[in-house]
Amino acid sequence: MRVHYPGEIREAGPRAVREGGETCMDERTRHLRERDPQVPPRVFDTHVHFPWGEDRDVAGVTDELAELAQALNIVHIALLGSRWADYNDRVNRAIERYPDLFIGMYGVGLGEDTPESIRDAHDRGFRGLKIIHALKPS
Repeated sequence: MRVHYPGEIREAGPRAVREGGETCMDERTRHLRERDPQVPPRVFDTHVHFPWGEDRDVAGVTDELAELAQALNIVHIALLGSRWADYNDRVNRAIERYPDLFIGMYGVGLGEDTPESIRDAHDRGFRGLKIIHALKPS
């Protein structure tokens, strides 16, 4: 899959068709397409499992990921929590440490979490929900 960055917009704004069917871009569109090659693209990584193993030090992994993000011009990272082990707590510690970088996705335990626990997750800084392995009631 090819990622398109803001400076590489394929079609934006009104277009006009010249004789012969050639498309010409308006000035705003031309400006958007002419991206400065010296400026790295800004990236939002939307799917990061965190912190890749229960034996990893959360603070160390969080700092390592933040440094890597800065080096690669990643401006936001959605960290996926999980209902298993203490992964929601680990994500919570990361979003507390770097609230402008990390966006917490709370791992919902279907049949376990309540509306109050979801509100509590929001109050702790989580901004989305991760729901997987929905089981049919028995």
